[in-house]
Amino acid sequence: MNLQAYFKQLQEQKLSDQQKNAIYGSILSKMEPTKPIFSRMRFYAKLAGYALFLGLLGFSIYMPFLSQESDSGVKMTAHADYVAKVVDIKGQYYIEADGQRIEGNNVSNGNTVVLAKDSSLIVHVGDHIEGKVTGPATFTIDRKGE
Repeated sequence: MNLQAYFKQLQEQKLSDQQKNAIYGSILSKMEPTKPIFSRMRFYAKLAGYALFLGLLGFSIYMPFLSQESDSGVKMTAHADYVAKVVDIKGQYYIEADGQRIEGNNVSNGNTVVLAKDSSLIVHVGDHIEGKVTGPATFTIDRKGE
């Protein structure tokens, strides 16, 4: 019997539905079962966790270098949203911004500081500048061009 005759014989052979189901079942049993979706989700959760850990580690290593002085003596920090900070106060004072009193010890650009009679306050402007003001007084600290 040659090859062409063999395939013709197979083509003419008819299978019943039960035989087809048996063949299909044996093929399915030999196939590799698929992995459940939760195993893939565990992988991506671990990947996200490690990425977050490495990001925080890199940030914590890089962050101290932002606050160190360079060789030229210039401090390498980002500009804060305030110009001066009230460090010590004896008596009463308040800070005005656009005609409204604000809470806190930070004097922003254009704010007005008002001191009562017999009051004094010490203000830090930058890292190396400190000012002492005795009341009654009203003053404003502005930042010159950036």
